[in-house]
Formats: sequence, structure tokens, C-alpha cells
Amino acid sequence: MPVRVSLATSERFACVTLEGAVTWSDIANAMRGLYGRPDADPSIRVLWDGRAIRSMVMHPEDLREMKALRVELAAGLDGGRTAVVVRRELDTMMAHLFSRQVRDTRREHRVFRDLDAALTFLGLDAIVEAFDRVLLEEQARP
Repeated sequence: MPVRVSLATSERFACVTLEGAVTWSDIANAMRGLYGRPDADPSIRVLWDGRAIRSMVMHPEDLREMKALRVELAAGLDGGRTAVVVRRELDTMMAHLFSRQVRDTRREHRVFRDLDAALTFLGLDAIVEAFDRVLLEEQARP
């Protein structure tokens, strides 16, 4: 599974883990799950952890779909912060491309190479234990 979403609603925090071969469809489905729910919290802090991406597949038509998804999810993107952490230069460029697509929303969106800097941006540096709990809970599930 290239994308896994972990929610810690009590902390108003979500972690999206991307690994292996990732497509725009994978990312769009995760976004719908986070921002498209009727009970979505626009102020949620979201960490997109792409440090384990092996390949990212994007097609020219994905840019049109990206713009359409931004309109579809406008209410869920109306605030909060998103931090994207990646290792590869190509993934950094793709993350910046997406950031440009959501720049007219009220959601703050930044791209990082360092997890600690991303957590600080999200205001989670003081509650890293919560992040660890989410990951441990996720790993404990069958």
C-alpha cells in the first residue's frame, strides 16, 4: 500500500505516509479522506511523510485533476497547516508544484527535507510523543 493515513483527532493531527511507487491517484484518494469528509476539520495539522517514496508517477492530465480536486476540497483546505517531508529532489519539486496549486487557500503548505523542522512548523515539536503514539497504534493494527 503506497499511502497510509493515520489520524489523531484528539491532537488535531494526521500523518500521511507515502512509500514505494506513488501515483497522483494515491495522493488524491488520501486528500479526499482527510479534507473531503463532512466532519473534516480544516484546522487539522497534516504531515505528509514522503521519505520512503521510491518513485512518483504523474501524467499531464494529473495537473487538471489536481486543480479540480482543490476546488472539490476547498472547505477542507480552508485553514490549518500542511508539512511535506521528502528526501529526493524530484519529490521536492513535485511537492512544490502541489503547493503552488493550493496557494490561494488559507492552508499553510511547506516542503521540508528534515522531519524535525516539519514538526516544528506544525507546532508538534513539543508533542512528538503524540506522533509516536499514532505510529505505534498504526503498526499494532493487523
